[in-house]
Amino acid sequence: MEKTILKLRILARAQATLFQISTRRWVTTLVFLALALSFLLITIAMVNVAAYMSLMPEYGGVKSALMVGGGNLAIAVLLGLWAASMGPKADEKMVREIRDTAFNEVSGDVEEVRASIGKVKSDVGSIRELVGAGKGLVGSRVDFGTISAIVGFLIRLLRRRKPN
Repeated sequence: MEKTILKLRILARAQATLFQISTRRWVTTLVFLALALSFLLITIAMVNVAAYMSLMPEYGGVKSALMVGGGNLAIAVLLGLWAASMGPKADEKMVREIRDTAFNEVSGDVEEVRASIGKVKSDVGSIRELVGAGKGLVGSRVDFGTISAIVGFLIRLLRRRKPN
């Protein structure tokens, strides 16, 4: 039981640490996206006017506007790709592995408990049958099959209670 509690503690700590690391990464990503958006807005406001004004005499109003818009789009795409490329770091991957391992261990323990409960349920059913058919131990007649079943059950019960 102590091993299961330890595994649950590891699982909880790994999940909390993973949440902190992920939150830190998301905040950093959002800060960079906000900076990129600010830079993009400043760029659009300042450079667009200057670029449009310098291109207009040579290319005319429409072509100048398309050139300036294309440049803005290229900057926005580069900054967006840079922000999107910020994936999980090595520490986040390690904590995810710890969490997954702890989860698998706890799941295995839960399955063992389920199996033990099923076995106890079966043993209780056997005891009920023995108590219901207690006639084999009453009187001068001794049923060795019944006695061996009771002794077997008691041995299994004592083995379960033995500390690991």
